[in-house]
Amino acid sequence: MSQVLIFLWTWLFLWKMRKLGIPTVVDRVVQQAISQVLGPIFEKQFSESSYGFRQGLFYVCISELHHISLNNKHGK
Repeated sequence: MSQVLIFLWTWLFLWKMRKLGIPTVVDRVVQQAISQVLGPIFEKQFSESSYGFRQGLFYVCISELHHISLNNKHGK
């Protein structure tokens, strides 16, 4: 099991708190290495309209939503 550098308590909704573990530097390096290897492999299988948790696609998603919103306002 990985070692955790620090624990923080954060609010989960308005009535419940949860413990949040911050990983060590070594854990983050391992996570990033795995992400860099597996990311391109799985990226090919994702839908072009799927933006969740995909690096660099946040602004594309916002742009698409803005475009849809404008089209709906103008009845197109």
